[in-house]
Amino acid sequence: MRTKQEIVDKTKQLIDAARCDFINSRLQRYFKNCKYNCFVLVRGVGKINYCKLKSEFKKDRSIEKLFTCNSDEWSCRCEDFDCKNDKNLSSEQFSKIISSPSWCGQIFPKLSALLWVLNDGRSKGNDLILDTIHGHEKNEQKKNSGIIGSVINSLSPWRKT
Repeated sequence: MRTKQEIVDKTKQLIDAARCDFINSRLQRYFKNCKYNCFVLVRGVGKINYCKLKSEFKKDRSIEKLFTCNSDEWSCRCEDFDCKNDKNLSSEQFSKIISSPSWCGQIFPKLSALLWVLNDGRSKGNDLILDTIHGHEKNEQKKNSGIIGSVINSLSPWRKT
């Protein structure tokens, strides 16, 4: 059985690694990270990503020329690439994800499980609670308290010595 401190240390390690990966992925040259990349839904085709700078539209908003930009290979060579994310904004977004149990569970399932264990099911965001007794520890204390618990504990062949 792991101690709560071991779980907290592992969780902090996972949070730091997840934050670093999340921020780095938001700052890389992907076509979806460009300020000028948008998409249009085309019936029967699906979603088409295009560049706002290199595409031309008429005054009635119809498309005159559509420059598709849907590959990271192209975005790495593009001279007009401008990342829409910054480090502070990405860090804030990571904190929002971690503080939302369902969102965190979808994106970071292992981290979500560890946070749930540490917080006994309560969402506390990035704050890891060390001063409270873990739910399992409370159950062990209840089981071992009182006369009946002490008798059972002393007679049990699996008791801790």
